[in-house]
Amino acid sequence: MTGAARFLRLVGGDGVATNLKTKSVRGGAVAMVAECTDFAIRLGSVAVLARLLVPEYFGLLSMVTAITSIAERFKDLGLSNATIQKKEITHEQVSTLFWLNAGVGVAIMLLVVGLAYPVSLFYSDARLISITLAIAISFPLSGMAIQHQALLRRQMKFTQLAAIQISASLLSLALAIIMALKGFGYWALVAREVSRSVFMAAGSWLCMPWAPGAPSRQAGVGSMLRFGGDLTAFIWFGFCVQAWTKS
Repeated sequence: MTGAARFLRLVGGDGVATNLKTKSVRGGAVAMVAECTDFAIRLGSVAVLARLLVPEYFGLLSMVTAITSIAERFKDLGLSNATIQKKEITHEQVSTLFWLNAGVGVAIMLLVVGLAYPVSLFYSDARLISITLAIAISFPLSGMAIQHQALLRRQMKFTQLAAIQISASLLSLALAIIMALKGFGYWALVAREVSRSVFMAAGSWLCMPWAPGAPSRQAGVGSMLRFGGDLTAFIWFGFCVQAWTKS
């Protein structure tokens, strides 16, 4: 079976169009429950790990995530929403967007890697170099899962998305607790962040077993890139306004 044929089998069905209103309401409820559950897990993880690790380790991670959290806002360039909103989409288009997202993930990783030494110099703590380098790995992993998650949302498979999100949080927390008990110190917190990206990517590929093909200039993604660019510009404008009002 060719990649395009497999893509059509996974995404091209007309089942989504039926009972759209019911599926939307149900999907919204599932997404809300998933977000609340994930928040509770994250809050609980802080309470548990705070008993196993010293506060200094949380501070080290916060020094790095203060920078990487900005990149998190823009890592998909609005291309996931472009995939979701387009009425009809092809294997070539999603494949091209997949490689764009993967490339952006690698670019952000290299940018974060380049900031590792300046961050450690700014805070006068050499440990931040290795922490930053490790956290940077999560961006290519996230980039390679963006289109798979977009396809799941397009198919309104919110239950599977919720399962991926909650499972990733639980598994990464379990790994962090084990490492904390084994005496790995702040690396337990780093492992929680990086492993969550690994579990999210693995779960996304497992629930949407689509393999991207080669990117193509003739895929016809111009309108999707413009949509993603406009959305990214809007998010960037909102971020700048928010930062300015807080300053």
